[in-house]
Amino acid sequence: MADCQRSDFLLITDIDATLLRARQGLSVKNEQAIRQFMRRGGNFTLATGRSVESALVYARQLEVTLPTIHINGGCIYSYQTGQYYRETVLEDCFRKATAAVMEHFPQVGIVAWTKNGAMLFSHNDTTNVLRAVEKLEYQPCTLEDIAVNPYKMLFISEHGEKPQLERFLRERYPQGVDYVSTSETYFEMIPKGISKGNALRQLSELVGIPLERIIAIGDYYNDIQMLSAAGLGAAVGNAPEQVKQAADLVLRDCEEDAVAQMIELLEERVFGTRDGLANLKK
Repeated sequence: MADCQRSDFLLITDIDATLLRARQGLSVKNEQAIRQFMRRGGNFTLATGRSVESALVYARQLEVTLPTIHINGGCIYSYQTGQYYRETVLEDCFRKATAAVMEHFPQVGIVAWTKNGAMLFSHNDTTNVLRAVEKLEYQPCTLEDIAVNPYKMLFISEHGEKPQLERFLRERYPQGVDYVSTSETYFEMIPKGISKGNALRQLSELVGIPLERIIAIGDYYNDIQMLSAAGLGAAVGNAPEQVKQAADLVLRDCEEDAVAQMIELLEERVFGTRDGLANLKK
């Protein structure tokens, strides 16, 4: 068996609370580690709940050339060519469910992520934070304004009503959609069968790198299927316990440059050896 080479592997990471620090964004250490990894022949890309537009700044900064996963698996997109390799939207049932949330949970912020941009239904302090973090312009809208079905609906709870909202949606509107919790305040409606794990399987075929040679890093419940599908799934230290249990390896907190740590471990214990990722599994 030949020694493991960087070009044989793909490193893919979630963005928020994984690659990024909460306040400082993309750290110098993470950026430098990723750039050096790619210069030496390593393959790198992103898998995020963010839209193509929202993740663009980091794809450009890191000069990502491989296709990227967006909307928690709903889209696979190439910034190099402008091509969508996967694009899945919600069925019309999203309209009735969204109307019910607006009626029963008036304090919940609601954003529809569509091909035409981010559409803002409700306004609260959390959606202000979302504007600042994702640096996007949101179009105020009603359900009647949405001409094309969205990739996902994002419900933002900042007053502790998220458990009640989750139960309400799962019990009353289960047909044709899936739901995923993506942070302590974010709850998303996505197309049925969509996940980062399923998208990773398609990406593996697109780039010609087997799943067993893919290293995935994530921090939240929407990352679990991706961590399980990859040859090595790594959770950052700030991940909930259930996510850590699903991972093969637990890294430092995202505030302590966990992605750079993953690259350091690959350099020290995988590349140039014959055992591959088995050297890193807990």
